[in-house]
Amino acid sequence: MPVSIVHVVRSPFDNISTLYRKHREHEDAFWATPTLDDAIRLYFNLCRRVLTIKATCGRFVHQVYGDDLITNRYGEIHRLLGFLDLEATPGYVDAAAKRIFTEPSRTRRQIDWQPRQIDEVYRCIEEVDFLDRYRSEPFHLPEAA
Repeated sequence: MPVSIVHVVRSPFDNISTLYRKHREHEDAFWATPTLDDAIRLYFNLCRRVLTIKATCGRFVHQVYGDDLITNRYGEIHRLLGFLDLEATPGYVDAAAKRIFTEPSRTRRQIDWQPRQIDEVYRCIEEVDFLDRYRSEPFHLPEAA
């Protein structure tokens, strides 16, 4: 049976913050990230694993960026359904589009980041091609309007 992999990418700062926050909320969480530094290490270890999977199974991996899904929900849903070789019926696409957040979750705002940690994330971004778009993303993003 063929396997298709959907890889959803969002800002590393928000993913790392979520990993860290979830551990703090649930001490028995699957990912043991007691410190923000641990969460940074775990995140980039996972990124390296994704790179390996993509190198091995590239044509079976569909990548979608969370921000693109929010700003172009119908286009991204159609791309995903095309990748999965599924019919994009209007009712299904509309129902799926309604389930997508209207703005990204910026969990980085909930965590106290040290400048050295921010610098470390930017350094590690350089090593992960699917994070290219975040190389110049400012850490301090404006609040949503």
